[in-house]
Amino acid sequence: MMTSRFASVRWKAWLVILGGVLIHITLGSRYTFGNLTSYITSYLRERTPSEGIRYKDTTSIFLLLITCYGATVPLGGVLDERVGPRLVSITGCWLASLGVFLTYFSIQDSFYSVLLTYGLIFGIGSGIAYIPALVCAMKWMPEKKGLVNGLITGGHGIAAVIWNPIETEYINPDNLSPNSSLKEEPTEKYFAEAAVLDRVPSCFLILGITFACIQFFGVLLLFDPPIDEPKSKEPSQEDEKHLTDADGGEPLQIGGEYNTFAVQEGDSDKEMDTEERDLVDEKWTGLDIPPFEVYTETSFWILWSTHLITVLGIVFIMALYKAYGQTMINDDYFLSLTGSISAVFNGGGRIFWGCMADKFSYKGSTLAMCGSMIVFLLTLDVVSRSGGQYAYLIWICLINISMSGTFSLIPTATARAFGAKHVGANYGLVYSSQIITGPLGALLATTLTDRIGWFGMFILLATFYLGAFIITLLFNVKTRKGENI
Repeated sequence: MMTSRFASVRWKAWLVILGGVLIHITLGSRYTFGNLTSYITSYLRERTPSEGIRYKDTTSIFLLLITCYGATVPLGGVLDERVGPRLVSITGCWLASLGVFLTYFSIQDSFYSVLLTYGLIFGIGSGIAYIPALVCAMKWMPEKKGLVNGLITGGHGIAAVIWNPIETEYINPDNLSPNSSLKEEPTEKYFAEAAVLDRVPSCFLILGITFACIQFFGVLLLFDPPIDEPKSKEPSQEDEKHLTDADGGEPLQIGGEYNTFAVQEGDSDKEMDTEERDLVDEKWTGLDIPPFEVYTETSFWILWSTHLITVLGIVFIMALYKAYGQTMINDDYFLSLTGSISAVFNGGGRIFWGCMADKFSYKGSTLAMCGSMIVFLLTLDVVSRSGGQYAYLIWICLINISMSGTFSLIPTATARAFGAKHVGANYGLVYSSQIITGPLGALLATTLTDRIGWFGMFILLATFYLGAFIITLLFNVKTRKGENI
């Protein structure tokens, strides 16, 4: 009986998930950029030669971070297959923390130095470290890929809950309001108070050290499941992509496609106990497509395009929600609180959408996510300006719970559509769409914000999600039973 081994899976799986959450809580600090940008931009304007810098310019820091993230996530996936999750994770994590740490020096120099440390180095390290924890946890709970991805990326989402108030309390403990504005754009406000600006550089010093310590403990909890049971008979070449059990129905994947708990010869479907059945991912297609072939799949390009479009909307919201709020709300603490509360919804949304994918399907869940985003984006400006600061808070929270689904739905769909054997590399390739998101987002932010205004930008973002909605309608990947994955 393998029951004892299955019993041991559960508590070990939760340790791995905890490690992944700790790692992603630090990597997710990038989502505090919307809170930090008012301090970073104000400091650069007042204390460096970059006196003409504006919010639309410093958004390029965040977009470079996203670009580097997208470029190196595939590398992290490939390295994870070769050397395992711990070495890849600690390398990427500490490189990311180094980028944050070095921003203590770079922000005192120039805008371009901050691009190098907080954009380039932080982005590269974060990208390398992103995938290994997800892949490792899915190996332990293959039947709950949506839940696993939701929980770990939920750490990414809730990061702002932790770091936003810490950053604001440290930099602006007296809750001073921005006291400088542009003549040509009086609603665009900046800090000029020395009491605020003096604390900005050292904040990055503290964050970098703190992240590195948390990451160390998170990486210690990452370990792949053992493979010490006798393996089943090797499939023939023509059957290797469509493994089925003796009845020709379910994919033969005890413990998932990973063969973590391989079926011994003589075991039959009827002999599997309930716990063993629970480790079968019924939404898997039965395929294991390697990275060098996944490009030929139409479904890959649908996922790639959906990821590109939805994350383009996300980076705008995360980077500029506070700058938009400052046009009507004169309370820095409240705007920081908005970032923290909405981050709870962001993290919870990832878990919610992951569970939706487990219970229903990727396609239906993604259509619901995109539809809700269209509604909330089109109504954000009118609701916020007519309903006041609390209406603004509620709508930002609703947007966060909706848009967060991308980060749990797409890795889950990647694993189920193309198999979990190469999910690290394959999802890394899907994530590479972010190489385009950064430059495209920077172009739109710098050229369109002044021309079309905030409401015009929200209409544009809603149009992006409409595009993702239409593309998702074309996604028709099925399980072996003919159901949507």
